[in-house]
Amino acid sequence: MKRTIVRNTNITFWDILTKNLSFRTNCAKNEHVTKALNAIGKRYPIYKTMLRSKVKQGEFRDKMLEKWNKGYALFGLPYDCTLYIFDYLGDGDLANLMVALQ
Repeated sequence: MKRTIVRNTNITFWDILTKNLSFRTNCAKNEHVTKALNAIGKRYPIYKTMLRSKVKQGEFRDKMLEKWNKGYALFGLPYDCTLYIFDYLGDGDLANLMVALQ
């Protein structure tokens, strides 16, 4: 898995399992990664559910960040700065912040 690269990317399945949440959020946006996860069952059946759950975490976080971007601006900071700040927040903390600001 460390050497198996997803087609047309520099991402390995090992990266999806071990890297941070913002990396997985970017992986969730990549259609090559999502297609590879659909076909991974034959090659790595044990890790299939783990890989899919990691990418689903990234998709969930991406949806939360999109909601945030549409509805709020954090102290007038650019979007890139808010993403950098949100890297320090977990999903629960980000959800609590969104509820608190409503």
